[in-house]
Amino acid sequence: MLPHNIVQMIVQYVLDTPAYNLEEWKNMLSILAVCRRWRALALPCIFGQVFISTLPPGLCQHASPELYSESVCSEDNIKLVSNIGLITICNCRQMPKTLNIRIENPQNIISFINDIDRILNTFSVGWKNIDTLEFNIMLDELTVNNSNLTEDVDANLTLCTMRIVDALPNITHIELQGSFKNITCVTLVNKLVNCYSLQLQYLDSSFPLSITALQFSDKLEHLSLEFDNENEPTMPYIPACNLKYLSLRNIKNTSIWGSFYNRENPNYITFNKLKQLCLTFNPNMSEDADPTIVFRRLVFPALTDFSVEISWHARHLISRSVFPFHIKMLRVICPRGGVMVLVDVAFNTTIRRGITQYISNSGVYANLPLIPNFLAGPACFARHASFHIDAFSQITDDAAIMWTNLKELTIDSKISLKKLMCLIVEMPRLIKLEANYVVANNSVGDIIQPNVNGIKRSNVSLLSNSIQNLSICFYNMQYTNNQKVRFIEYIVKRIPSLQKLTIPKYPIDIDTFS
Repeated sequence: MLPHNIVQMIVQYVLDTPAYNLEEWKNMLSILAVCRRWRALALPCIFGQVFISTLPPGLCQHASPELYSESVCSEDNIKLVSNIGLITICNCRQMPKTLNIRIENPQNIISFINDIDRILNTFSVGWKNIDTLEFNIMLDELTVNNSNLTEDVDANLTLCTMRIVDALPNITHIELQGSFKNITCVTLVNKLVNCYSLQLQYLDSSFPLSITALQFSDKLEHLSLEFDNENEPTMPYIPACNLKYLSLRNIKNTSIWGSFYNRENPNYITFNKLKQLCLTFNPNMSEDADPTIVFRRLVFPALTDFSVEISWHARHLISRSVFPFHIKMLRVICPRGGVMVLVDVAFNTTIRRGITQYISNSGVYANLPLIPNFLAGPACFARHASFHIDAFSQITDDAAIMWTNLKELTIDSKISLKKLMCLIVEMPRLIKLEANYVVANNSVGDIIQPNVNGIKRSNVSLLSNSIQNLSICFYNMQYTNNQKVRFIEYIVKRIPSLQKLTIPKYPIDIDTFS
């Protein structure tokens, strides 16, 4: 076995040789092929000068062999590397399980595709261990011989992709990123009978997306589709039987319903094994688009993580759908002013026993008008650990009893200081409170005489004995230093558990008031 540094020296020597010699290549690659410390391989050789590098085993246990394309190379070098270099490397005993092929702006894509085809003809036993294929095509200038990219090139690319898949009999995970057209996707997906994980990303807007012919394998468990930003995607039929993770990005609501159509039972669509569902709607959707009823009658008996992100005002994002009581994470990201994000959504009657978090990351705006229809009964929030609020003024008078056990609260809409103090009294287990738009009247008396349950209390001795972290940002208020000091003294005295008090631009050290 050769030490790593000697292998590196041999590689560097060959690279520095002005004229490549066929026999030198054979000798060098035969030495590298038997080196047991070989773990990763980079070959920017299809359209560029020959380059081979090895990485220390400790740094590349999960590294993959990579085929690159570059701009300038003679035809002789292409043939030399393709037919000689990879023949030996393909027989390497230490071949990793991931193959990464990247095409970055080749001057002649047809030559590259033909060369890949020649390489595939040399695949041997070593490649059968590969179970993951990452195929990235990045084309800034879609031209062939100074002309527009033709359908023939797309057909060749499809053939190239299919040949790679055929050469990897144990492939279970595929990631396609870049300029893949309809014919490639349809042909590929229909061949993946043993694929468990599929990720498709369409990055080039000049390629229209229409993948209605896709018929995913019943073995598919992980599916991630990212659609073009500009073109209207036509969603494929998505199998519900074994899918555990589903991510749909840049989708348009007009196309969603057909994706979940159940041919056997069109009234309800059942995802018996789905655990994670992530949806991101197209940010370029017109404000005039009708976002009403995106999902209807969906059944998720195993769902534990659900995320929705939209950038326009939704009315009924999810309607008449059944979620399990054991859902652990529910995130709804939408702009301020959206109404009725969730409507008449059933959570198996006892969701309060299972939900541990509703919305808790900053920048997420939940719309309070959804609450009366979202969860029936005021006690449903008794077990929530944290909550994030926008449109606070929509909260009804009896809403406070929902938050008996609430531990974290973030308010991103305007709220009066009076109302904030009242809420603190009504949340005896609150640990962290962040109010970002607090409106206070000119009189400091409004601060120290809160109105609790309709009774004006001037002698409130204790606001909370649980809050440890309090952050208050006053909205459009010019308060004097004297008012600020009076407010701080009031808060510190009546919240003895407080460890950190922050008024933006005025961080407060509690020890100074002890």
